[in-house]
Amino acid sequence: MGVKPMSKPLSLYTQADMLRRAYHGCEIKISRVCLTWRYNMHPSEWSQSYTVKIRYCRNNKGRWVPSTYINFPRLLPLAEGQNRLPHVYNHEAQEICLYDWREHEWDASMSIAETIVPWASEWLYNYEAWVMTGQWYGGGHYPESEIKKETDKEENK
Repeated sequence: MGVKPMSKPLSLYTQADMLRRAYHGCEIKISRVCLTWRYNMHPSEWSQSYTVKIRYCRNNKGRWVPSTYINFPRLLPLAEGQNRLPHVYNHEAQEICLYDWREHEWDASMSIAETIVPWASEWLYNYEAWVMTGQWYGGGHYPESEIKKETDKEENK
């Protein structure tokens, strides 16, 4: 099976409009080259509030890529006996992993409001379960260290 060709990328303004319509009360900053979105989210009715930030900019290869961070709480509590967050690109920045870019699970023709934001909420839901149980139930098939190795390889090409 080949990779499906990407449809036309959605513009920054289209992405911003879709986010604004779907998430009332969100904060959006947009420039010629980047969109930044912030929103307070509760993954379940029993959850605390988390501030999620998405930066949507071009990467070093010129592709539009959303990077998702948990800004509040600044230091997410860890599960007992753990010293790192699960399923993240960057532990210190709390940049969470929502999809496998190598499998083309997301591209710039897709709505951030309909994909990345719900995936962030799902990540937080699974994070809360991880804190209570020590088990990551959110899926994915490689730990942070493998993602870092792959990212380093891509950047060094």
